[in-house]
Amino acid sequence: EFRRVLFRSENLEFYFDVFELGKWFDFENLVYDNGTFPGKPSPDIFLIASQKLNLKPENCLVVEDAYS
Repeated sequence: EFRRVLFRSENLEFYFDVFELGKWFDFENLVYDNGTFPGKPSPDIFLIASQKLNLKPENCLVVEDAYS
């Protein structure tokens, strides 16, 4: 089974609708910076994503879309 989560920092609804991301992602599994945890380089957003997927972080693969 392949589980996916998507994270984005802003304009969630825009990207989800325009790129029809509902084909691949569940809107409930979006992880985004809501200001309640530190941003990068802190790993918090990745740890939250692994929790949503009910996976250990070491069993996850992250694909980054920006140089950081």
